[in-house]
Amino acid sequence: SLAKNSGLVFLSLWMCGVGVEGGRALARNIVENTTLVSLEVGYNNFDNSDVMVLRNQLELNRTKRTKKLAKEAENANQARKKEEEHIKSLMEMEKKESEEKWLQE
Repeated sequence: SLAKNSGLVFLSLWMCGVGVEGGRALARNIVENTTLVSLEVGYNNFDNSDVMVLRNQLELNRTKRTKKLAKEAENANQARKKEEEHIKSLMEMEKKESEEKWLQE
């Protein structure tokens, strides 16, 4: 169902002949969906209040998706920085070991 589909990001119901009851059912189910960010429902017979529910949920989903992507980017950046610090410390250790060997010779 739409409410439990976590992979659906875009849905087009353009000119599908969806009536008022179908629009109402869609509006009820989309409230549970957190991944859908784009929905085309033009040339159907939806009630304006259901269209507003759809619009509000899609806006909320887009906000959540943007925050999630920003968090993932931040985590990736932190991981990259840690890796760079690790490489730098390894290079410094290698340089120190090399200097110690040179001084012993």
